[in-house]
Amino acid sequence: MWKALNEALPVFELIIKRGMQIDGRCQMCGVEGESIIHALFQCDPARQVWALSEIPHSEIGFEEESMFGSLNYLLKLKNSKRGEVKVIRTWPWLLWGIWKSRNELIFKGRRWSPEEIKEKAVNEAEEWFLVQEVEEETNKRSVNEVVSIKRKWSPPRKDWLMCNVGFDWVKQTKLMGVAWVVRNHRGVVLMHSRRVFSNVRSLDEARLVSILWAVESMTSLHYNKVVFTGDYKEIFMAAQKPLHWHALRYHVVELNQLLRRMSDYQLLSVLKEENRGAVIIAQSITREGRM
Repeated sequence: MWKALNEALPVFELIIKRGMQIDGRCQMCGVEGESIIHALFQCDPARQVWALSEIPHSEIGFEEESMFGSLNYLLKLKNSKRGEVKVIRTWPWLLWGIWKSRNELIFKGRRWSPEEIKEKAVNEAEEWFLVQEVEEETNKRSVNEVVSIKRKWSPPRKDWLMCNVGFDWVKQTKLMGVAWVVRNHRGVVLMHSRRVFSNVRSLDEARLVSILWAVESMTSLHYNKVVFTGDYKEIFMAAQKPLHWHALRYHVVELNQLLRRMSDYQLLSVLKEENRGAVIIAQSITREGRM
């Protein structure tokens, strides 16, 4: 479809326009000047395929419309409530079948009948939609399985601390609440803090500002062997492999300036369920107005 709309299909009319000396007649029906709309809609075999398909024609008819008009009509056909859904949805495969049959004749000398093209299109469309249904059902099951598994906070190694960082950013007001909670390997909370930030313009900025504040807090408290956890997958991956994340170069530079003050640390991205305590404290700022 993209190639058809951009005059990128190698029909004879366009090949001649590009300076090649060839016979410009349509090899399917013998008409002079094989254009894209002719090959896909106006050629006798193509017209027979569309007739057999039982897809409703527009009032103007495919023969008179432009390529854009014809595809626009087909794309909107689903919402017009004309004809059966199973019939209407086969049209992309009909187009593909018509084009393939034209190439089969030119390059291999084999002619497909209109009935053959229509039958292939119907079968391929049915297979495709069946696969989508199966995939959708599989995805639903996967989501349900993930939801059913309740993830909990897991402790760090012995002699290490875990700093869970949570934030809650409000797009409309540009306010953000941030909180961090520090626990030891036994799960005992040693310290926690929260803070509000204003004029935070994006989710990306929210992530950067919140993790920088948490790391700065840990270095100010002279904590060492700290595992920083939270919803910071991209930033943490960029910090570990900066050459693969050029777009986050600024984030990495800012973060590394603070992390250099610690001799041992780890960066760990976790799901919200594993970071629940810090997130709830952060939400208390924005949702309860604790500024």
